[in-house]
Amino acid sequence: MSTLKKKVAEMIPGHLVIMDIVENIPQSKVTIIIDGPQPIDLQTTVSIAKTVRNSGLLDEMYKDGFQLEVTSPGLDAPLTHPIQFKKNMGKVIKVRCIGELESSLVKIHDVKDKSFVGLSMNGVKNYLQFDNIESAFVEIKY
Repeated sequence: MSTLKKKVAEMIPGHLVIMDIVENIPQSKVTIIIDGPQPIDLQTTVSIAKTVRNSGLLDEMYKDGFQLEVTSPGLDAPLTHPIQFKKNMGKVIKVRCIGELESSLVKIHDVKDKSFVGLSMNGVKNYLQFDNIESAFVEIKY
């Protein structure tokens, strides 16, 4: 974990996770992407942005000013952290494990710290380790 990510992680509520911090240095823009067990509301992102901005942490790095954005992953973002799998329990995801050519559809059934149980569309239980997942996306129904 980068130093910036560690310092920002200390400023956010404990139930939230920093998914990523994207720095666009030429444009002096910093985007902090957070997620948690419940949907992230605007009040939470504004509060975190104020805390980070008021800390002076980014002032040291961006002496000529910066643009700060705090956001959550979009609907089309991959699931990369166990908290996201817990948050989407009961939903169907498209998951591909390392070394597999094709993705499978499974319904998230039971989530642990390092793995989850996915029920295939015909009801077969699959035990999937997070370390073995190459990609996972929630199936969006329109």
